[in-house]
Order: sequence, then C-alpha cells, then structure tokens
Amino acid sequence: INHKETSICAKAERKMLQTIGGDCETAVGGLAEIEKGNLKLKAQLFSDLGDESFEYELSGRDVDAFYVGKAVGEKLLSLAGEKFKKK
Repeated sequence: INHKETSICAKAERKMLQTIGGDCETAVGGLAEIEKGNLKLKAQLFSDLGDESFEYELSGRDVDAFYVGKAVGEKLLSLAGEKFKKK
C-alpha cells in the first residue's frame, strides 16, 4: 500500500535532511505539501547554539521532489553559514 502524494512529500523532506547532514539530534523541521500537482517544501533550521533560526520555502513540480529537497537543504546551509556545522 502506498499513497503517492505522501511518498512524494517524504522524498522531498528526506532529501532536505540528507543534504544538511541532519540526524535525530538536528534541530530542523520540514513540511512538504502538494496542491494541484505542485510541491511546496517549507523548512526551518536552527543554529548549533539554538539561538538563531533560518527558514526557506521552495515550490516545484511534484515529480521534482528530490531537486526541491536538495535545493532547500543547500539554501538552509547557505543561510546558516558557520552557525551550523554539517555532520
């Protein structure tokens, strides 16, 4: 049993987490949603000290879930700079 939209959203969220090098101890959140064939991924990453947060949102086609997830992860890393160390 598989729900296509849920699978697509999970792919984008997981790719974002993989891109930033996140694990169970990473202060990060992501929410992917599909509306009318468009995927939107919103994510927030906290600095290593937890005193700053960095947010980014990107939309794309649902078939581009891996690209959207990777792009969001890369942008979060760029925004955080030295305040977040990729693991």
